Amino acid sequence: MIICDEEVYHVLGRDASPAEIELMLREAKSIAPPSVTVLSISDFDIGDILEGEMRMVGATILEDIASQSVAVLVRAYDGEGYLVWTANRPVTGR
Repeated sequence: MIICDEEVYHVLGRDASPAEIELMLREAKSIAPPSVTVLSISDFDIGDILEGEMRMVGATILEDIASQSVAVLVRAYDGEGYLVWTANRPVTGR
C-alpha cells in the first residue's frame, strides 16, 4: 500500500500471483467513490518503493505509473462489473 497526500493506493509488483491480484482487488474495492484499477508497466519495480506495509510517495511516482498505463478498470454496473480501457500502443518494459 502506498499513500500520496490523502489518497491510498493498493499496489502489487510484477511477480504477483493471480491469487494476490484477486485478494488486492477485494481489499481495495469501494462503492463510493468507485474504485479505479490501473495496470502499468514501469521501468522500476514497485518493490523498490515498498519497504514496509505502507509507504508515502510523491506525485512524481504516481505520474510515472500513470504515464505508463496499459489498462484502466473502473467498477461499474452497481459494483457488479468493470469497464475496461486499454492503451492503443505497444506494451514495452520488463
